[in-house]
Amino acid sequence: MSRSIACMAAELRAQTFNNDLLVGPEDRKTAQLAFPEMLHVIENDDLIAQFQKYEEPAKRAKKRSLRWGLAAVLLVVIALFGTSAEHLYAIYLPHREAVVLACISAVLGLVGALIGLLGLMIGKAKADWLHRRMMTEVMRQFHFQTFVCRVEEIRDSFCGEDGKRLFVEQRNKWLAEINMRFAYHLEPELHGLTQKGRNQNIWLHPPPEDPRQSTFDALPGEYFDAYRALRLRHQQQYADWKIRYGQFVLAGFSLRTLEAILATGSIVATLGLLIAEALVIVPLAVFAPQSGFAPWAQWIAICFAVVALGMRTLEEGLQPKRELERYQRHSDLVRDILARFDAGSRQIKFETMIEMERLAFEEMRDFLRTAQESRFVM
Repeated sequence: MSRSIACMAAELRAQTFNNDLLVGPEDRKTAQLAFPEMLHVIENDDLIAQFQKYEEPAKRAKKRSLRWGLAAVLLVVIALFGTSAEHLYAIYLPHREAVVLACISAVLGLVGALIGLLGLMIGKAKADWLHRRMMTEVMRQFHFQTFVCRVEEIRDSFCGEDGKRLFVEQRNKWLAEINMRFAYHLEPELHGLTQKGRNQNIWLHPPPEDPRQSTFDALPGEYFDAYRALRLRHQQQYADWKIRYGQFVLAGFSLRTLEAILATGSIVATLGLLIAEALVIVPLAVFAPQSGFAPWAQWIAICFAVVALGMRTLEEGLQPKRELERYQRHSDLVRDILARFDAGSRQIKFETMIEMERLAFEEMRDFLRTAQESRFVM
């Protein structure tokens, strides 16, 4: 019994990703029980195959980009540690060894600067990540925009098995058109999405129009229930998970924990610098200018300053504060849409669904723009 409970606990997850698309077999079983009438609409094997084609490579590319960004900061920090210790080399090391260490520091600093400033090594991994992440979100938006842009086709799909088969065939054609647009033109599509001030056509289908009342009457209740569960509630849950409190070492730090770590590190390093100046360097300069510890005290103070700069650079590269603000805003807006969806008539529900799709597009664009603008430059 205890072993069974342990196994069940091991399978529990704090957050499941992409179950809004029914990617996993358990997701499909649950959806089949919850929304049997809508299963042919909410389940899309071709779309899942396309999504999975980009999802795992996107994760790997993001990790590579992050590793190179952290490496860039670390290399520059080590280089500055070494460069600032040149006065110690002159005291404790022979000239040849001092020159070698100075050259190593210079090389490390140059490599770190090239990685961070010019995108050397980061650029390819980051581009791969953004291209693939864009494609996964395009697949997601295509899927849920179908609810509001193809409502007449969805209504007709309930006319027996032939209607369902025709809908699936039409949807495969629509998906193929989206692939032709995006899959072979990733860079120009990403550039167009992230340009500020450019008016975007957010729709991957013909823009939605207000259906006739007869269309609303013909739609099953599961049409709205499925959208609520898989789109509205899932978006709400994901945003709330991103802004959660707490620290999960195995799953990665939450944004709030990451922000606290970087802010605390910067403050501690700054305080260390001030304390070293006030309590060590100045007293030594006044009362013991010939002390052998004075050069070390100066180097330690410089190291604190370098660490503070490094923490600030990590904040600029990872941008946890900006991410928190974005997800908090998204959570608040989705919560408002969900409340109006629940309280409204079918007409109001449909209007809030359109609003949700507009919001999802803006969220995707803000995410891509934020990631594109991040830099690990000291």
